[in-house]
Amino acid sequence: MRTSLRSRSLTNNIVPVAAMSSQKSSKTDLLVRVRYQNPLPAPPFPPKLVHIPTGPQRYATYDFLSPIQGERELPLILDSELGLPLEYGKPHDGGRGDGEYWMGNRTGIAPVPNPDAPIADEDAFMFEDATPRGAAGPSSATGSIPGTPGRASVTEVSKKVDVSWLRKTEYLSSEASSQRQALQAMNGTLKRDPGLNAPDRESRAAAISATFAEAHKPLDELQHPTKRDLRAVEAFELLPDDDLWANEYDLVRFGEDPSTRAPGEPARLGPDPRLPRAIFRDLTGEFPEGEGRVSFYLPANDQAALGYTEKRYTGEESADEEPFDFRWVRDYELLVSRPLAQEYIFSFDAGEDATEGEQRVRPQTVGGRKKGAYYVPLQAAMQLRKRRPKRGEDPRAYPQPTEEAFWDGMAISLHKPDSILDGDHKLKFEALKGEVAGPPEGWGVSNHSGVIPKEGKDGKDESDQPAKDENGEEVKTLESQSQSHEEQ
Repeated sequence: MRTSLRSRSLTNNIVPVAAMSSQKSSKTDLLVRVRYQNPLPAPPFPPKLVHIPTGPQRYATYDFLSPIQGERELPLILDSELGLPLEYGKPHDGGRGDGEYWMGNRTGIAPVPNPDAPIADEDAFMFEDATPRGAAGPSSATGSIPGTPGRASVTEVSKKVDVSWLRKTEYLSSEASSQRQALQAMNGTLKRDPGLNAPDRESRAAAISATFAEAHKPLDELQHPTKRDLRAVEAFELLPDDDLWANEYDLVRFGEDPSTRAPGEPARLGPDPRLPRAIFRDLTGEFPEGEGRVSFYLPANDQAALGYTEKRYTGEESADEEPFDFRWVRDYELLVSRPLAQEYIFSFDAGEDATEGEQRVRPQTVGGRKKGAYYVPLQAAMQLRKRRPKRGEDPRAYPQPTEEAFWDGMAISLHKPDSILDGDHKLKFEALKGEVAGPPEGWGVSNHSGVIPKEGKDGKDESDQPAKDENGEEVKTLESQSQSHEEQ
């Protein structure tokens, strides 16, 4: 019965050739696809009576024997010394026989060098004294060949092996500068920075006096340090912003767009007016160490953001019954936080020369100040990542023993600092503002490092003759400094 079933299956599989070409696969009774193997190697030469052009390299290759070689194992029989006999006990001329090596005599395999032996011409350079790198060697060519004593190889300097996958990520690398210095040392053109000596009193006075000349240089004579075709058009005095000095400013980076929209709301074509008015609530001090968390709040809608911006620009105070509504959006995790040094935010104010457009966008709270570029320092730079609650965790509930409560919103009103600050807060605000509102303590007092030199009528330096007050004490006030500079 099994035979008849097999014959029926074979009969059903017999189809015309045209029909087989239209089918993608044929049915088979076997579970595994049949693979026919041909152990014979490929013919190394063309068939008889058929001329096929063959290069001479084909007759010299042994690739056609690789299958045969793989099928046969050739045992490699070696002796106990693995084919490399080392005759440690072989006596040298005049020696004491076998076993001398084990008694400490190594001259049988390591003869004593003979200083009187002749030296081949191609080995003579190895006995020369090494030339220090950077010094002029026997060869003054720029591209010295590898192997020259005392000179770094070009391959050694330029083709440094890159094994960055073995090290941690390096954000700041001096590899390029080190390669450049190595190439300069190889060519003998390494530039050495001269040592910085402490300038004397006359040099310091001359350097200070030169700054006044640079500050009063005409704009048409100023040039860009690198782009010589650029010319200065307008100059601003660099001044601290006393109105914003009491605030702390940080540089915040987001991993994605911090704004949020409803699922059915269409995409916005322009910038979101709510983002410049965002408010952060720092909760880092309320959670366990290492779990930095910041709550992010935005105005409830675009109208609230525009109204809040207009109030801040005009300097008007908010009515008690008209607060601005801010809503909680999400919490962020503090990934990286590092302090910043010498990083500032600049705001340019044209002062009385402001155009109508500049006056329209300038806040009324800073109206009346003179022309200048006002700056405030940046305290820190931080990177925030959207916090994803764990499974079963309520993002609106803070873990114990945190005493802070979750805020789903804020009601913000605008008032002047003098009307809402009292006690210690007002004193602290005035102290921070006073850091830049007035001159620092001890400003204008003459010393041996800050006196501006001035020539008198007789051509002598009058910097050694400071002004005296009514008590006879030598002082140098800020007013006298400016007057002496104008007389120059």
